[in-house]
Amino acid sequence: MDCWRGLDTPGSDEEGFYVSKTKSAWGAMAMYIGSSLGIAAVILLAVALVGPRACTAPGRSRRALEDEGFEDIETGGYDIWSCGSGDQFHTRYKATRSGRRVSGVVCCGILKGCTVRH
Repeated sequence: MDCWRGLDTPGSDEEGFYVSKTKSAWGAMAMYIGSSLGIAAVILLAVALVGPRACTAPGRSRRALEDEGFEDIETGGYDIWSCGSGDQFHTRYKATRSGRRVSGVVCCGILKGCTVRH
């Protein structure tokens, strides 16, 4: 294994049992666990940065807003607190309806339609 590279070679004791001659097997394991935690931290950071942008549905949101009579539609990013637990996509928007500029969020689910909230 790579985590054991650089350690003393293993041997056997007088009774023939496999024995490691290293002084810091625990240190090698700590380095291995530390590198695994580093990988997990990088993955968590990537999810935190990319995840919210991936949970928007600008195309579906635009169609839902057009169906409701909105014009001059600008879709934005993710809005975490505005939708229910059954909604996977939360897309912020700004649009014009009946001459008034409004903003809100469009909540969409995978197995359901979209709800316009403003």
